[in-house]
Amino acid sequence: ELMLGASLADVVCGEFGTSWNFGGTILEGVAMGKPLLHYRNDSFYPKDELFPIMNVNSADEVARALTGYMANTEEHRKLGQRSYEWFKEFVIEKPVRDLLALLARNGA
Repeated sequence: ELMLGASLADVVCGEFGTSWNFGGTILEGVAMGKPLLHYRNDSFYPKDELFPIMNVNSADEVARALTGYMANTEEHRKLGQRSYEWFKEFVIEKPVRDLLALLARNGA
């Protein structure tokens, strides 16, 4: 039911208090191409693991982000699409390429 709700949502929410880069609804929202309202301390993670988000960690920041979304939904939809493109490259295509290269090196 959660994934059905997320698929119908305009924005998917992740974590607001603790910095996470993956887990929970984070990658599910990104995989759906939805803008992600979430807190992430970018200094904690490698640059290639950073995908576009609406980065928030207080009630005021959440309210401002949602107000910004309502004022410019198209720009936020593009943010969700850029997150999806990151997901496609780094969560799907790169691991498959790496696996195929490993299999080729081992004669499989």
